[in-house]
Amino acid sequence: NAYEDFSELQKLYFDKENYAEKVKKLENEITASEKLLAENLELLEEYQHQLKEGKNQNLAFALAEKLVENQPCPVCGSLCHPNVVKSTVEYKSIEEKIAIQEKNVQTQKMLLESQKQNHGRDEALKKSLEKKKNSPQSPAPLANAAAAAPLRVSVTSRTNPTPRRNSH
Repeated sequence: NAYEDFSELQKLYFDKENYAEKVKKLENEITASEKLLAENLELLEEYQHQLKEGKNQNLAFALAEKLVENQPCPVCGSLCHPNVVKSTVEYKSIEEKIAIQEKNVQTQKMLLESQKQNHGRDEALKKSLEKKKNSPQSPAPLANAAAAAPLRVSVTSRTNPTPRRNSH
């Protein structure tokens, strides 16, 4: 009957709107996740740079400890050593930071992939509902009539509502 067709059409419309909202929300979450992932990758690169610099400084310190005045430097051959490295960098804590950051990046990538899959699924459902709403099988004349005149429902009994169209 026409009322059931209209109810189905109305349900399709609200379902499509619901999925459109979900899609928009997921798009925002994906954007935020991509930004967070980029920040995590940048921080990981910074930790890796610190580790490399720390190892180089420790290597320089190890060489500097063995320098003897008037003996050639094993790196440059100089007999004079006026500015030797005075301290070492503790890079074990940097390695721990890198391990944690690598886990953060991996988790963020998995979350982002999941969000993209959900987005694709919801986008497909939204499009499916749009196609169903616009398909030849859906009551197109009813859809056109619904758009043309507002629907008023008068209830004569609780189980049997009767739709009526305004004549204006």
